[in-house]
Amino acid sequence: MSSPFLDRYSVVTVFMHETPPPTTTDLLTRTLYGDNFRQEHGFWRRLITTEPFRRPGGGTPDERLALSYHRLRILNGALDSGTRLAADPRALAALHEWLGPVDPALTTVAGIHYNLFLGSLLDHDPSTLRDLSDFLELRNIGTFLCTEVAHGNDAAAVETTATYDRDRDGFVLHTPHAGAQKFMPNTSPAGGPKTGVVAARLLADGTDHGVFLFLAPLTDAVAALPGVRVRRLPARMGSPVDHCLTSFDRYFVPRDGGCPPGWAPRSTTASPPSTGTSSRARRCSPGSRDGLPRTAGSPANWPTAEGGSSSPSDASPPASSP
Repeated sequence: MSSPFLDRYSVVTVFMHETPPPTTTDLLTRTLYGDNFRQEHGFWRRLITTEPFRRPGGGTPDERLALSYHRLRILNGALDSGTRLAADPRALAALHEWLGPVDPALTTVAGIHYNLFLGSLLDHDPSTLRDLSDFLELRNIGTFLCTEVAHGNDAAAVETTATYDRDRDGFVLHTPHAGAQKFMPNTSPAGGPKTGVVAARLLADGTDHGVFLFLAPLTDAVAALPGVRVRRLPARMGSPVDHCLTSFDRYFVPRDGGCPPGWAPRSTTASPPSTGTSSRARRCSPGSRDGLPRTAGSPANWPTAEGGSSSPSDASPPASSP
């Protein structure tokens, strides 16, 4: 039966549905990864599903190590900003969570390059303009040299010296005895040329100024540079990282690549450029005389390679889809 009311108006039936409760998977994901799973972990989850990251069968330790460095370059090419990754502790943590089960050696060398090496350079003195293009494009791989044979991670006890050479306006890195050799950093030419951030005791005009960090090229693509001795440690079970013993024999680095912050040679007035402090994981405090490591929180604005800043609004590394 028709009705003037029904003929004039459409009748809409609205069914009220309650939001379904979260599944066990949803709850477990939130517990393990927090509320921003896709934002912080989506990039790494996609990356490890691509063909280059599928676990190969067998291979010698050297072949597996070469694959890890190859994957490091694929990872770097997928990022839209290596500086953003290096400056974001949550993204670095996600890197370790997702890459660790897939390729432990890759996890180690990536963590060293982005966190300890690049993180050190970016954390320190953002007003200093520094060309990081070789490291951001992986023409040169970064590593970090603090631990010594006789002292472990006791940064205050470091015995590697960096003596100021006034005539050449730079620093002479030297290993005074076997106990002061840097222990286990990946300093061999495997994977390509290496540059290190080196913890050393600054000596100038007869005064010990404490432990600072110095930026020093270590190898080319074939061998260690003159003045640098790199001895590969024996292969071990597990991840095939190129762990080495590294020492210096009066190895010169220029002041614009190695001077600590807040220090200048006597009779000069300008504060010289410097390599920077180490990453948020472990660092020698800039200007500190005791060299004790400290941790640091996330600053409001992260320094970029150009000396500016970028806001870490996204916790995950901004990246193109692999």
